[in-house]
Amino acid sequence: MIIDNTYFEKDPIYISGIANRKDDKPTALAQALIDSANSYIAIYEPRFLRNLLGEALAETAEENPQIVALLRDEAVKTSPIANYVYFYWLRTHTTVGTPAGEKVQRGEYSNEASPRIRAVEVWNDMVRQCCVLRPKLVELGAVPDYCSAIFEPANLFGL
Repeated sequence: MIIDNTYFEKDPIYISGIANRKDDKPTALAQALIDSANSYIAIYEPRFLRNLLGEALAETAEENPQIVALLRDEAVKTSPIANYVYFYWLRTHTTVGTPAGEKVQRGEYSNEASPRIRAVEVWNDMVRQCCVLRPKLVELGAVPDYCSAIFEPANLFGL
């Protein structure tokens, strides 16, 4: 994988609790969140790479240092891949499945807030990054799927 769970340890794509440590080891909650983030990376990173690079180049992207350098900034832990993965993680974790159907989790000392604003900002940041990277990646042999959503900005109204 090109990214890992450490990309979700700070805003704007912070997964609350993922960085919690005790004695330099993740707490039980942090480990559960790390496992969840890693499973989402395993599902969504390959999908993102196929859309951005094309099937052939996506298969070997991890072995190409030029592509990896374009797709992640290891120093500040940013990547359009992380934005893409976070968008789907946030979308899934907005509700919780119960025997009575999908429900919004409520905290004792908190109010509900829509994740839409954050999701749209994260998505649009990913789109901007993809548009900037596209010419450089095409020079390296990428065949982007221009019909995929990764090139389409979102808005709060779903238009």
